[in-house]
Amino acid sequence: MVTGRGGSSVAFISLIALGCVDALMFHSKEVTKEWDTWVFVENGTFYAYYLVTEVSFGEGFGVGVSSDGVHWVDQGYVWHGPSWWNNTKGQPKFWEGSSAIWRAADFNKTGKYLINYSQMNTLCNCQNITFAESTDLIHWSNGLEEGKPNKYPWFNIDPDLYQVKGGRWDTIYSIPVPGPGQENLRDGYPRYGYWTASPSTNGTFGFGITHDGFNWKSLPSPKMLPEPIGAELGAVEFVRPGVYVAMLGYGWPRTMLAYTATSPLGCT
Repeated sequence: MVTGRGGSSVAFISLIALGCVDALMFHSKEVTKEWDTWVFVENGTFYAYYLVTEVSFGEGFGVGVSSDGVHWVDQGYVWHGPSWWNNTKGQPKFWEGSSAIWRAADFNKTGKYLINYSQMNTLCNCQNITFAESTDLIHWSNGLEEGKPNKYPWFNIDPDLYQVKGGRWDTIYSIPVPGPGQENLRDGYPRYGYWTASPSTNGTFGFGITHDGFNWKSLPSPKMLPEPIGAELGAVEFVRPGVYVAMLGYGWPRTMLAYTATSPLGCT
C-alpha cells in the first residue's frame, strides 16, 4: 500500500525492487478508472504513468512516484489531454492513449522531457500523435490545456505507407539509432520510433525516425516473420550488439509475443 496525495491509500504490487522482473501492477484511488501503465526511471526515481479512463477510453494521465520501486506516492491526475477538453456530456468524440517518455534532444540546455500520446478522432475514425513537455516528470504542458494552439506538431498517418481510414497510429516507443558509441546510450539522437499502426503492405507496426524527439518521418514497417496480423506494439529494445527484441500484444484476451532481430529494421 502506498500514500495518495489526499491521504488515501493506493493498492500497489511492485516486483521491480526484487530484481527478478521489470514490471508492476498499479491501482490508483485518486481516479475512478485507469488503464495502461508506463514506467520511466530517472536519477534513481521511478515514475509510473497510467492512462485515465473516467469518461472515455482515455482523456489524460496520472503518475505514481517512488524512490525504491516499493513505496509509492500517487500524484493522481496530473494532465488533461485534448480528448478531455473535447469530451462533452459523456459522449466523447476523441480519446487518447498515453505512451513512452524520453529526454528532449536539447535536454542538457533545457532539462525537458517529452511524452507522446495518440488521439483517436471518432469523426474520421483515424488516429494521430502529438507531444507534451515537462521539466519534473509530473507537470506537463503543450498549450492545449489553456486553449492555445498545440506547441508541438501532430504526427499524422503517412498515407503512402500506412492505412488512414480505420488505421491505427498509436503511441511511440523509441531507441537511439545504432552507431559508434551509441549502442548503450538511452538518450542518443537521432532515434528510431516504433508504434502500433496499420501498414498498407507487408509489416506489422509503425516505424520512423526523429532528430529532435517531436518531428518524425515515417519509414516502411519492419518485416516480421511470421507476421502477427493485428498486433499491438509494446516496445522494441536493444539488448546487445546484434540482438533487438520487440514485445507485442496479440488477439483478445491479449497474448504476449516476443520477436528478435539482428537489427532495428526488422524482427523474425
